[in-house]
Amino acid sequence: MKFIEIVNTPRFRLRLLLAVFAALVAARLAVHAFGVSLGYLYLILICLGGLWFGYKGGILSATAASAVFLFEISLYRDWPLRDAVAGNSLSRIFFYYLGGLIMAMLADAERRFRSGNLKKFLSAKKKKIFTDEPLSTRDRFLDVTSSNKFRIWFLICGFLVFVGIRLGSHAFGFSLGYLYLTLVCLAGFWFGLPGGLISAAAASAIFFAEVNLFPDWPLRDVVVKSMYLRMLFFFAGGIAMSFLSEMDRQLREKLKELARYDELTNCVNFRWIMEILASEINRCRRYHKEMAVIMMDIDHFKDINDKFGHVAGNKVLREFAATVKANVRNVDIVGRYGGEEFLIVLPEANHKQALRVLERVKSKMVEMKLPFNMAEDGLKPVLHFSAGIASFPLNGKGLEEIINVADRALYQAKSGGRNRIIVERRRFIRIKPLSSLNVEFSEPVSDKDLKVVEIVNISESGILAVLGSQTQCEEIICRIHLPGKNSKTELKCKVVHKERPDKDLYLMGMYFMNADPSLKEALSALAGVK
Repeated sequence: MKFIEIVNTPRFRLRLLLAVFAALVAARLAVHAFGVSLGYLYLILICLGGLWFGYKGGILSATAASAVFLFEISLYRDWPLRDAVAGNSLSRIFFYYLGGLIMAMLADAERRFRSGNLKKFLSAKKKKIFTDEPLSTRDRFLDVTSSNKFRIWFLICGFLVFVGIRLGSHAFGFSLGYLYLTLVCLAGFWFGLPGGLISAAAASAIFFAEVNLFPDWPLRDVVVKSMYLRMLFFFAGGIAMSFLSEMDRQLREKLKELARYDELTNCVNFRWIMEILASEINRCRRYHKEMAVIMMDIDHFKDINDKFGHVAGNKVLREFAATVKANVRNVDIVGRYGGEEFLIVLPEANHKQALRVLERVKSKMVEMKLPFNMAEDGLKPVLHFSAGIASFPLNGKGLEEIINVADRALYQAKSGGRNRIIVERRRFIRIKPLSSLNVEFSEPVSDKDLKVVEIVNISESGILAVLGSQTQCEEIICRIHLPGKNSKTELKCKVVHKERPDKDLYLMGMYFMNADPSLKEALSALAGVK
């Protein structure tokens, strides 16, 4: 990784391009002749300039290569094959600029696709989370050029067009080899080493077939002299481009990973945990799943910093985060919310499962290795934490609602004496119902009526009731007869809490799964009745 980091620095890349340009000029002066296909190496450098430095790099490197070429054919008129290469100087220069611009444009599109939001949008679109968000013209272009199908057809059509141009011109010396090399570099950039080798083999096979099938074409003898050297440069271009593209990809992935994680705790950072939570809420909403969120905070952390120093505090944060991450489920994501606060996203989990996770973490706190001794009696110190649990969709339908509920539950845990866990089971204001409000419960399959002893409270989202009969059903039928109404409203309720305060009594908390707006409005209005 150290080598990759060095190669991907702008200073190293600029020095490498300048050094190779100087080496190619020296090589030309050493051979005292044209026709040795050094122009292919110039084109490889131009493609690298476009890949590394964008449009400016492609244009500047193409300008440098063109200036060197024009200088050579003007200064050394007596060198062998000078007239042959001078005849196609304009086409060569054009292909220099074309290669640099194409590589810069497609490399820029690839970077935008990898680092922007388009990749996440397309991924979400495939899952049908979003359906009405339009793509901009630039994003449509990135969408098309980033697909493997487009890239394969682009390369195939490019090869076929160049073959057609060669057959139409009935001559060599058109510098089409530069366009072939551009396609080889693109294949290496897009598809790695296999793409570079396959495209180089295809370009070499086409060139070999042309010089053997058409021996009477003009300038055939000139290009044959450097045939194997040209093929070597095809393969060198494909391999070099694939190698450097892979290093660039690895570095970007490394930087992306570093941008997503908190350096101290190695937990997901605030921005990324918020994106994960938003994505998980969308998924649960679409597929009607549950999820839980835990907001937790280290107790008396400020005192630790004040008494033992921030270095010790950082070690505590690191050990605490490691303990939490080691004891959550594999699918759970632990993020650093800020300071000593952590946020845990538990996909497809309810508050009971979240509570079990926290109890497991709490039991492991005694095994934590702390960098100090807080206890005056010399006993092993134990770190404590407070936590609040909220769940979707019980406590809210959006990200801010869920976060606020979990944060409020954490505040209750802190203000209630710390070292405790608060499970927030309510979202709306619950009231003691009027005597005229009649509620009935029954099991959905057997239609067995459940004896209602007392309605403790009710809100527009759920109800807390004491039943005189037990049920194992996770979902039950609830019939509500509102004051002033002649009919009963029937709806499904999901059981989210069960207790047994007495031998024949069962305290059950439920939330309404399919309450219509009119019922919610009526129940909400009851909160204002005294």
